Amino acid sequence: MVCEVREDWDSMSCVLEVANSIEKWDPNSKKWEDIFRDVDKSSRCPHATATRLWPLQSVSGGEVAVAGYDIFAISEKARFVVFPGNRKAIATTPILIDEHRTVAGVPFRVRH
Repeated sequence: MVCEVREDWDSMSCVLEVANSIEKWDPNSKKWEDIFRDVDKSSRCPHATATRLWPLQSVSGGEVAVAGYDIFAISEKARFVVFPGNRKAIATTPILIDEHRTVAGVPFRVRH
């Protein structure tokens, strides 16, 4: 599934992104947990549509600084997950959180 979303918060332009999420490894339960589990999924992708991807074609997953989320501590593991319609979710290789945001009060690094 792909979502039509605003390119930036202050932009009127829309782009297509694949339905996705971020998961955090819980060493106690030994399971991956969706960090957005309390968010209504339909609000993250209000205009979901099915789109067939052909060889060499791609759809963006967006850009995010995972370490900018307060839920992560240094040395924890995270992974990205994409949801291709009714099929099983596809996850990336886990990444190790090795830094935090660099400016207090700003949830993510700002790219210039």
